[in-house]
Amino acid sequence: MSPVEFSPITSPRIVAIPIAFNEEQKIGSVLDRFAEVQGVDIAVLDDGSTDGTPHVICEKGAMLSNIPSVRAPVQLFVRHTVGHGIAVTTSA
Repeated sequence: MSPVEFSPITSPRIVAIPIAFNEEQKIGSVLDRFAEVQGVDIAVLDDGSTDGTPHVICEKGAMLSNIPSVRAPVQLFVRHTVGHGIAVTTSA
């Protein structure tokens, strides 16, 4: 599976970043729905899927995080924090 080439960023844009773990059967329809929204790019964070999720993501033309150190930390974080009442927030 080869990476998809994207044109350089020339203006600010909106990037949707869904997280996927073994979502081969569903991620395609999710990406199709995002594709209907103008002005939104999609960068999927694959959280260590062992099925065909990364392949479907690339077929749909979405950006895929394929950096090993970035692929599984979300799953690890969620597994560690479930039941501990930790909230995650971001600010611009």
